[in-house]
Amino acid sequence: MVAIRAVFGGLLPAALLPLPLVVAASVPFTLNGYDVDGGADPICWTLPLLNMSDFRFKASDFMMQPSCPEGTSFSLRPVDLNHSGEFDDNQIMYFETPYKFELDATVHFDHIAGSIAEPGRGNVAFEVGDYNDTSEDYTTLFFRLILCDTRHVGFCNPINVGFLDLNISDYAVIERDGWLGSRDTTENDLKAVQIGNHLFTAWIELKMQEISPRFFQVRHQFTIRLPKVSAGTFFVIGHSHIHLPVVAVEESLSNFSDVGVAAVAELSASPILALAHNETVWLEIGDAVPQNVIEALPVPLILGVSNAMKIGIGSVSGVFAFISLLLLGYIVHHRQHIVMKLAQWHFLCWLVACSIFVYVFMFTFLPTNDWHCRAGNFLEFVPLTMMAAILVGRTWRVYVTVSQAMSIGRRASKATEKKSMTFLKRYFVGLLTHIARFPYNMMKSEQKRAPAKGGFRQKATAMETTRLILWLSFPQFLMQLIGMIVYDEGLNTRVDASQSLGRVECDEGGQWIRRTGIALVSLAFGAAVALAWVCRDLPSAFNESHGVFQAATINTIVTLMAISLDQLATTAKTSPDVNAFLWAATSLMVASTANGCIVWPKVMRVQSGEEIIISNLLAQNKDSESSNPVTSRYGAGLPNPDEPNALKGSIHLGINDPVPKELEQDMLTTNELILEVRNELVEGRTPTLKEWKRLIAKVEDLHGDLDQLHFDWTEEDEQ
Repeated sequence: MVAIRAVFGGLLPAALLPLPLVVAASVPFTLNGYDVDGGADPICWTLPLLNMSDFRFKASDFMMQPSCPEGTSFSLRPVDLNHSGEFDDNQIMYFETPYKFELDATVHFDHIAGSIAEPGRGNVAFEVGDYNDTSEDYTTLFFRLILCDTRHVGFCNPINVGFLDLNISDYAVIERDGWLGSRDTTENDLKAVQIGNHLFTAWIELKMQEISPRFFQVRHQFTIRLPKVSAGTFFVIGHSHIHLPVVAVEESLSNFSDVGVAAVAELSASPILALAHNETVWLEIGDAVPQNVIEALPVPLILGVSNAMKIGIGSVSGVFAFISLLLLGYIVHHRQHIVMKLAQWHFLCWLVACSIFVYVFMFTFLPTNDWHCRAGNFLEFVPLTMMAAILVGRTWRVYVTVSQAMSIGRRASKATEKKSMTFLKRYFVGLLTHIARFPYNMMKSEQKRAPAKGGFRQKATAMETTRLILWLSFPQFLMQLIGMIVYDEGLNTRVDASQSLGRVECDEGGQWIRRTGIALVSLAFGAAVALAWVCRDLPSAFNESHGVFQAATINTIVTLMAISLDQLATTAKTSPDVNAFLWAATSLMVASTANGCIVWPKVMRVQSGEEIIISNLLAQNKDSESSNPVTSRYGAGLPNPDEPNALKGSIHLGINDPVPKELEQDMLTTNELILEVRNELVEGRTPTLKEWKRLIAKVEDLHGDLDQLHFDWTEEDEQ
């Protein structure tokens, strides 16, 4: 019997079937090799017995087998072909770029047995002997990669590429000439060279380990670089080679001559077996990488955010953040000033703090790190939405507080009021009121919140305003939070269709989150525009709707333009500087416009020392807390008296005391009667005697109430 010892390694996972070694001619196709459409197994070749007196053999001497021996596996897996920044799903390899592959091979000696037909000798039977009978060198496997140009080569056959038309001594010459490369395969990357229509890597030598009796395995990772050749599509084949000394059954073991072992492995596994007296068994295996082909291209020009843009955005955001920090400190320092009180200074601080947050994290639009992609939208769009919500909340508080008071005497004009304005006042403002009071309006009776009959003060507390701001910001917060969880975004390199130009950017999976986020910002500022339009008729001492309208309109237009321009700024050929500048400029303009139109005028008014004179009709208690009902345009948060004055006896009023509610009712009713009589006179009609008597009676009642008022301050106290 013939004793054989060898260890075989392979590439790419593929199931290997038993290899019948009785062959008279090569099969036209394998059962499931890469030569068959949809095949995934390696391909094995055998070589007839080599006569040691004649080392020469030709590629035509190799015979392709239907399947590989049982227990023999060979796989080559690309580790980073589809996972590195340079690759997409089309399996592209760029020149002079390192790519890592993993080789995994096994061989079982018990299944390498059979017979080979040789002309003139018949079948020469052999069987595998104990591995202790063989040299340790027989566990060596040699491996290389072959890339076949699909434009000039059909079936990529590692046996038929011309390089195997060599004898055994030629292999030794190749090794002496250095073609095998370094024995230390971890020292340098494998670099392929071009020979005709093929690319070859250097041979690498691998030692196989015995993991169980007569069963050997090798697993190894290596890195390959393609040379700069003509761009094209290539089959990638793994080629392994092993040759083993054997002894024919009829021959004595004493006649055995060791001729060495060589192994060649390709991306598609192709084993070769040869056997003869004083001769060797050859095993060749070839296997293709998954999807079989790759596209080899020059390294594209990858564009990133320039240093100039990084410095520019960092400098500008730093300057604006510092200015906003000064504004915040100024507001806190002058918070007791009447201007800041009426301007609801605590909400101004909130507005400026959001702008600082936007400026500080503006660098996430560059981006330079994976977490910039994941958290950048959240860190920018949530505070921007909150700034718009603050404008809405402050304006709503002013409107709810003084709108009923300002409606005194306007009953006659309601018939001519536009339907659109009626809709905004009734439904839009009503919706905001329900949002501000949710969920408490579900639990408490509206009568407890409604103003006293005939009065004009309504409760709009700072707590309700805060809830309104938070509710309006919640959709943006929720969407960006879900986006961070669902889309684990990171930096990615995207190239254009020509594969010649690319850019570093965040993954496209969450792009719709960014566009929807800026759309929500635009929608929030649009709500501020509508509410400012409703408040345009409030008195100037209370009304900042002009500033809100101006800021909200500008920001709505800016955000809508950003959504449109984003489609043009995200193409592969567009410089990342354009995209970074677009979003940084959008955030900068939105935050700065809000500060400039709302906060800056208050600072200038405080600096100018301008006096603010508020009618005692809407006076407020200066000692009240901000969470109490508001009775002024700017919502200082001062309360109505809990116990109404009965107007019995003398009434003493301090400089900032509220007017008794019954007096307010008398003033309201008297004013309405005066306007009714006036309108009849303007229209050329004569009021009836009953109308005149009612008016006289009301005026006398009001005069009597006013006679009971005593003012506990002088004109000097008003200075």
